[in-house]
Amino acid sequence: MARVKPKWRRVLNARYLRWWLLGRLVRGVPALGRKLAFFPDHVDMIEGADRVLANSRTSLPASSLQADMPFLRLCSPHDSRAPGVDLPNGVVTGQRTVLVSRPWIDAATGSVLLPRQARTVVVRGDHANWNATSAHLDRPRIEIEGRVFAPLITRNYFHLILENGVRLVNLLESGLVDDAKLTVIHHPGASAVETAMYRGIAMLYPSVRIRQVPPTALVLPDEAVLHFPTDNYWEWPPVNRAEAERLAAAFETVYGAKAKISGLPVLYLSRAGTKLRNPLNSAALDRALDQRGIAPFVATDANHAEQIARFRAAQIVIAVHGAGLTNLVFCAPGTRVIEIFPQNFVKSPYWRLANRLGLRYRPVIGGPGDYDQRFTVDVAAVQAALDEI
Repeated sequence: MARVKPKWRRVLNARYLRWWLLGRLVRGVPALGRKLAFFPDHVDMIEGADRVLANSRTSLPASSLQADMPFLRLCSPHDSRAPGVDLPNGVVTGQRTVLVSRPWIDAATGSVLLPRQARTVVVRGDHANWNATSAHLDRPRIEIEGRVFAPLITRNYFHLILENGVRLVNLLESGLVDDAKLTVIHHPGASAVETAMYRGIAMLYPSVRIRQVPPTALVLPDEAVLHFPTDNYWEWPPVNRAEAERLAAAFETVYGAKAKISGLPVLYLSRAGTKLRNPLNSAALDRALDQRGIAPFVATDANHAEQIARFRAAQIVIAVHGAGLTNLVFCAPGTRVIEIFPQNFVKSPYWRLANRLGLRYRPVIGGPGDYDQRFTVDVAAVQAALDEI
């Protein structure tokens, strides 16, 4: 959930310009694209598939969104979605799963490449952008027998848990890959949280094996599995209660008793020490909550087991919008959620997550945020939300 940058700042930077220029060069000299394993042209996952296992689409009833439309209209300018999608009638949910034979997998991005077509497969979006393609000379090539699942390469906790983790569990629970061995590629230097997640999933599902590969590698499997259960409203994670419980079980298998310690009934997730979206009047909010016996908790990679335990035990969660709220996936049904926003950056992924998991959700809108989305929290509104719920 990054800063909102002007278009010129997103385009006029060295990384983008290198990618853009290299793409023009490769289109003129296709052999260079194969040498670099860099294919700036794209193909949709269904069109690039050798075998389609699932391709379903269902319109989400507009009536299911009507009650929350005032809030969703505030979110709409800031939420990511497919071109042309407009609430409430344009939201489609579904699942796409395909097999691709003899692909290359770019370990730096997780993208599946089709060398015979000189194309990069896109699972979401309408082009292969600079996050989906990378260029390296003399990449080590790692052959893997059987089927490979390539996670998105990300340092963002939201995408790690709700796209990679949930997507993998959804695939394994779907029955689409039967009992065949499925190799999940993984970087040796990945975060402890990512390592724990894949280790836990492999412990729960005997058909899964984890293979560490360097980020500069090209992985050459017999087949790649591309699985994307998603809405065309991209902010909305497709997780359901059963998948959330399986993901929690994967972490608890690794963390053991540390993930089952008792927590407090009210969890206040603080953004202390962060630059982005740290409230200007955080001290006033801390004092108001302290008077109610509610102490702040700061989530870090080092206390991830405690995060899971606290979210599982919480009856009420209070937090400014941020990736830490991804942990709502571990909450029990009926948990009450108060999410605090700057006035000019209201987004809907955690509303949708709460909606899918049976949590009770209440947004609180504060003052306008600056470039770093620092803003003034409406402390009285937070207190009123606590009293209401």
